[in-house]
Amino acid sequence: MPLKNGLQTTQEIKNIYEEMNKQHPERFLLKPPKVIILTAFKTLGFESYVKQFGITECYEKPMELDLLCDVIQRLIEQQAIEIDYV
Repeated sequence: MPLKNGLQTTQEIKNIYEEMNKQHPERFLLKPPKVIILTAFKTLGFESYVKQFGITECYEKPMELDLLCDVIQRLIEQQAIEIDYV
């Protein structure tokens, strides 16, 4: 991304959802999308650092396609459970 990195973009998306919820409290609360990042820069403490920006999952490149599919499936199932309890 030439103008912003993934952390900045994720934080901006999160802020948009927070602002929408403040402006329209009569609607149901909109949750920001789940964000999965793939990085070559995964050092000790990096995962907890990126979670501050709203990152849901952090994985190191290269990532096997099967693992990515499993992660996406798990997040979809978690989202469905969250919706059922709202």
